[in-house]
Amino acid sequence: MIKLNPSKTPPLPILVTSLSVSAALLGDAMLYVVMPSRPELWHLTIVQVGILLSINRLVRLLTNPLSSVFVERYGVYTPFRISLLASLGVLVAYAFSKNFIVLVFARLLWGTCWSVLRLVSQWVASDQSTEENIGLNLSSNASIIRIGSIGGAVFGGLLSDYLGYEVAFMLFGMFTLIGFFIWIRRSGYQHREKLVKKGRKATEFIGVLKDPNVLVLSISSMLAGLV
Repeated sequence: MIKLNPSKTPPLPILVTSLSVSAALLGDAMLYVVMPSRPELWHLTIVQVGILLSINRLVRLLTNPLSSVFVERYGVYTPFRISLLASLGVLVAYAFSKNFIVLVFARLLWGTCWSVLRLVSQWVASDQSTEENIGLNLSSNASIIRIGSIGGAVFGGLLSDYLGYEVAFMLFGMFTLIGFFIWIRRSGYQHREKLVKKGRKATEFIGVLKDPNVLVLSISSMLAGLV
């Protein structure tokens, strides 16, 4: 029988963090499957669907750098908890709102949540790593998170057909809530000090964005994500 080397398996904080983010990703992945194929469920036009499915990516041009400010200032524990709980509110909007403006704000909120969730998961994976296993831990983190993308796309469509999309979103919300409670109990970060005592000012990122190389890289990443 093959025995796993403990040094070759991701630590528990990485596993619970990655699984929590994966659970939060279920509803988003389901939306990409169900909304374009059934826009009438939300009383939307195809143009509105396109806006909703892309606006969360566009807002991350702003929220990605801002998320690092929040994490530096408040540590990983509070921003991660808030983002997980806020993602539950997003699922409620997906399930029960047919108002386009409400859905726009829900997608903007999800983009903000995703910026924080992804950053914290990557930070935890790095924090729990050594020079010998950082590649394994970072790749494990990314792989586990993408289980949410696959699961949401596959099971979200099936559940929507058989139980209704409202029930499907609420079921995924339960997984997110379970992930939330597991993370706050088992991550080990609830008693950790803040990453830094004083965070950077958000205005400093204006100077960063003026860098042509950063700007080109950001635009390229955005266009690649929209394809």
